[in-house]
Amino acid sequence: MNNSWINFSTLATISSEEYLSSKPFEYYSIMNVFKEEKLKELVKELEAYEYYIEDHDLYQFKRTHDFKNTSSSLIKEFRNEIFSDTFVTEMERITGLSLLRDKGDLHSLKLEQTHYLLCHDDQVQDRAVAFIINLSQDWDEEDGGILELFESDSSGNPRSVAKRITPEFNQFNFFTVSSKSFHQISEVVSESKSRLSISGWLYKRDRQGEGL
Repeated sequence: MNNSWINFSTLATISSEEYLSSKPFEYYSIMNVFKEEKLKELVKELEAYEYYIEDHDLYQFKRTHDFKNTSSSLIKEFRNEIFSDTFVTEMERITGLSLLRDKGDLHSLKLEQTHYLLCHDDQVQDRAVAFIINLSQDWDEEDGGILELFESDSSGNPRSVAKRITPEFNQFNFFTVSSKSFHQISEVVSESKSRLSISGWLYKRDRQGEGL
């Protein structure tokens, strides 16, 4: 693994203590974890990629199929780095979780005007860590599409937005999936811009090294 995609020195600046004490739940947002030129190549690749519309009560956006079976050599290379032992080990150090190397989800989302993702916690199957790599350039807060993190009330229900994160190019957001990890993406209001990202999940590993 030549680590041509990832700036591990940047990732190493995140302390586990800081991550585990973050509010409203365990999350982190950091710039420039990935090599800028490689991400620009990825954006060009995605410009020609096929997206399909997802339209439900909870969300409306365009997405790709999972990249597990992609025919793109560039996206395969990127996926291999994301689920490499080196990268996943570093994510284990930060989150304190035991994670699988041979199982993970990775796809691209494209949100255009009126698209949104309503409040939810991502608890599906054995998801352990959710992550978003933002690829939009020149995105402004007034364009919408803000990642919003919720604090929970005493009953464990989402109460109010505690943190708002405006997308930036080469911004890496990730959080531990839990009963408190309520988040949403506000409606995109820009008429001309698309909110482009790569999203995915890392999965839990039990003590025997297998998926739960």
